[in-house]
Amino acid sequence: MKIHHPHLKARARYQTPEDKAAAASAATTRPTVVKMTNKTKPKPDYTPLPRLVPRESGQALSAIPVGRHDSPLQDMYVRLIDAPWRRLIILIAIAYCSLNTIFALLYSQDPHAILNARPDSFVDAFFFSVQTFATIGYGQMAPHTIYANILVAIEAFMGMAFYAMITGLVFAKFSRPTARVLFSNVAVVAPYKGCPHLMLRLANQRLNRIINASLQAVLLIEEISEDGQRMRRFIDIPLVRSQVPFMLLTWTVMHKIDEHSPFHKKRVDELRNRSAELIISLTGLDESLAQTIHTRFSYLADEVKFNHVFEDVLTRREDGKVEIHYDKFHDIRPYHDAKFDAIPGVASSPDQIPAEQLPIEQPADKNAKPLPRVEEDIAFIAFDRTHPHD
Repeated sequence: MKIHHPHLKARARYQTPEDKAAAASAATTRPTVVKMTNKTKPKPDYTPLPRLVPRESGQALSAIPVGRHDSPLQDMYVRLIDAPWRRLIILIAIAYCSLNTIFALLYSQDPHAILNARPDSFVDAFFFSVQTFATIGYGQMAPHTIYANILVAIEAFMGMAFYAMITGLVFAKFSRPTARVLFSNVAVVAPYKGCPHLMLRLANQRLNRIINASLQAVLLIEEISEDGQRMRRFIDIPLVRSQVPFMLLTWTVMHKIDEHSPFHKKRVDELRNRSAELIISLTGLDESLAQTIHTRFSYLADEVKFNHVFEDVLTRREDGKVEIHYDKFHDIRPYHDAKFDAIPGVASSPDQIPAEQLPIEQPADKNAKPLPRVEEDIAFIAFDRTHPHD
């Protein structure tokens, strides 16, 4: 986290020539920042299976039922609740106009059914149906025959039922709790404390508190059993931290890749061929809504960037307020170019550094072997450490 402090500028005046030369070198060799926007998302060079958890512009997994004949009205409530607002409004308008058209045709069967209506006027019959359907009754047109009164009674009853159902449907859809959680477009793999970690980032866009936020990560991957049966398995992915008391700003989620990890010694092409998909699910209690919210996201094999870390998005101003730079939320940079400089009096050890900085711990011993790079063709490997891991 970048912290602006008035005393830091005074300390810079007393730098040694060596410190000034190192600062000038670091300024000229800035890390390369990769902006991962919707247009720059990695595009796979193969044809994977559709996502089980589609993104906003992704391809949903569509299953075609064979041998089952469902009624169009079955689970109509669930279908309408899940439908987009535009589709729901169009369906309501079509149903409203269709019902009034049907009753207008029925009124037109009797030329004397509607008092003060023009003979054989479908327009007058339609608007009389609209007034009856909404129980308005302006008094200009009225039912004149027994046939018309029976139709009015039926239409008034259907109108009350129609408006009651539409009101309940719209209220249920409008009041349904939703989560505004932003996930990073890509996940990254980089060393952390001497061991490779798979990292992804998420943020609460409402800037309120999500109480008892809990994360669950699973790997969906195809496997072929010993007897030759193909199946898709869900494998639980242990996280360094899977739950926080409350989530307010951002959260960097990490998975330690060791010999117990399902990603251990897996090649990228193997993950592609087996249609691997990392699924992240978040649940928690929204403090403003006082209701449980949930959301999910997924990453395919080509959406994991190796030897990269996330750009810092949190900045603390002099007045103590924290700025969140959402324009840098998806940005990443190579981890070997990232520089970690602890500010005196603020962070004296890596354990005190906020998770957003993702410091990469280098061997303290000069004779120790440097951490090897994660090769592009090997997705996840086991690091040979010469010193014990904390």
